[in-house]
Amino acid sequence: MPNYLYLLAGLLLLSINVNAQLLVEESGNAAVGVEYDIDHPLLSKFSVGDRGNSNYFMTVSGSGKNSTLKLTRSGGVPYTDHMVIDARNTEMFGLTTNYGIYTTAYSPTLISGSCSSYGLYAVAGNCETGNYGALGLLYGTGYGTGVYGSSSTAVVSPGSTKYAGYFFGNVYATGTIQASNISAPSDYRLKDNIHSLAGNNVLDNVLQLNVVGFNYKQRELDCVDSIGLKVPMYDEDSPILKNEHFGFIAQELKEIYPNLVTEGGDGYLSVNYIEIIPLLVQSIQELEARLKDLEQKDVRKQSSVTLASVPETEKAILFQNTPNPFREETKIGCTIPSNAMSALLLIYDMTGKQLVSTTIVERGNTEVTIKGKSLIPGMYMYSLVVDDIIIDTKRMILTK
Repeated sequence: MPNYLYLLAGLLLLSINVNAQLLVEESGNAAVGVEYDIDHPLLSKFSVGDRGNSNYFMTVSGSGKNSTLKLTRSGGVPYTDHMVIDARNTEMFGLTTNYGIYTTAYSPTLISGSCSSYGLYAVAGNCETGNYGALGLLYGTGYGTGVYGSSSTAVVSPGSTKYAGYFFGNVYATGTIQASNISAPSDYRLKDNIHSLAGNNVLDNVLQLNVVGFNYKQRELDCVDSIGLKVPMYDEDSPILKNEHFGFIAQELKEIYPNLVTEGGDGYLSVNYIEIIPLLVQSIQELEARLKDLEQKDVRKQSSVTLASVPETEKAILFQNTPNPFREETKIGCTIPSNAMSALLLIYDMTGKQLVSTTIVERGNTEVTIKGKSLIPGMYMYSLVVDDIIIDTKRMILTK
């Protein structure tokens, strides 16, 4: 650029403050600046607001201001404030919010047709040691997140935790997500209408599930910044495309467990595989109970004492506790045959550890009262054992 243009730029800046000293360097390495103290030369090749810094070619400072630089591109309604860059100073005294760079690409009204809006568009590549289109680092000792994404205008606090990334809304990925651990919120304080699945014949439903092997089809996605241009969803050598996968057909699963199937914005159905795990666990427990029942019947046959030969009033029976779930106390009803030599009510936690053993003295229809304060909130199993034979096992839930 000719030196006279730098001179013109300097004169424009000079008109802002008559006390400013205009500097134009003429050695061929063009530099221009506005200096407020002639005894202390500029340190940056271009500096506004102070002397600058010798480590930087350009410095724009706003002493006493929240913002040091603001660039606005306006094209008239509805494109006003289409691009804003607002670099805040690093001194937090008196400030409630500090922005390194603040950008917006927003129209007050919807722009129809082929239009894309990018709050921040960053491209990186061709570096052997690493390429980062966007790099977010959480620095210092305070809580927060390196990268934050939200599908609404709300900016929520990530809480007293440090995250590399925090997303407020749904997250979609076309490729593989790798993590050392994946967990879902399961605290009972976050849940309502807690109830046991025992007695719902979950095993019968699970046996109806059709497990299939399959390969994913290649799909094409529309490019947002080009009319009619499409790109493949998967790389041709991607394991997602090449490998055989195992799972369910969403339309079939929906007939049995509709709550585990959702429809995405693209119209395709997805399966919640995580919540299928508790159903499989419940199925195993029901299967185990059926096996124990068969074993007990076999033992009774060997001793020539069959259920058919025992009067209904003389059978040992364990009933579901009421109320369930409970908080203060619950009652467990049972029937003990009059000729029973021994009867015990045993309570276990979900790991199988025995917590309570109560001897039942009465015969016939009776009940045992369990106080909530004797246990911590959670789910428990209880069993009725008569003459060293497990009659039945059920679950109960204690709430806080």
